[in-house]
Amino acid sequence: RSAPQGTWCLDMYSGTQSLKRSCDKLGILYVGCDILPHVKTLRNGKYHYAYTDIVGDLNGVDLKALIKRAADLIGESPRNLLLVWASPPCDTFSCANALCRPEKRCRDFSDPTRPPLNERARRDDEMTEGLVKQLLR
Repeated sequence: RSAPQGTWCLDMYSGTQSLKRSCDKLGILYVGCDILPHVKTLRNGKYHYAYTDIVGDLNGVDLKALIKRAADLIGESPRNLLLVWASPPCDTFSCANALCRPEKRCRDFSDPTRPPLNERARRDDEMTEGLVKQLLR
């Protein structure tokens, strides 16, 4: 946490951008970084894309320079940074989850906007949103 009254968030391993959904709900600007330029999903028979704001391998990245680049991208000051989210791939949203048997999966990857398939995924969603709410206090 950088500034309790921050206006934007940096997600260093954005993938499907689960944190973006919480930020959007709470009116917080979002910058996502990932090694992939986009994630393609299928919803209601149509393909949709979650586009990455900053594409690149973050291994050994200069965090201060990355924060500055992200802030410049959205026209914000690095001082207004609320949160740097640097989580490793998670069980709920990781594409590796698709390798699990369907009954063991946390998400229905044909439509990532659907509610979680199990309790673990629901807790992940609540934890993410709860953390952002706490940081806004």
